[in-house]
Amino acid sequence: MIMQLSLATEHALLSKNRILENMLDELAEREQDRLAAQRIDEVMARVRSGKEKTYTAEEFAELMRAEGYDI
Repeated sequence: MIMQLSLATEHALLSKNRILENMLDELAEREQDRLAAQRIDEVMARVRSGKEKTYTAEEFAELMRAEGYDI
């Protein structure tokens, strides 16, 4: 009985850990998306002001990938 309770408790804790890990992964993805959006806004502001060249979609995607963004 004690062994079953221990296994059931361990299973419940592992399930909770998986849920927490998934939540943390989702938060990390949201933060990455927020940072990418912020970076896009910064570059677009420089393009609009003439401080940076205009990019094609492909060039801009390559720039973002080079900076470590998953785009």
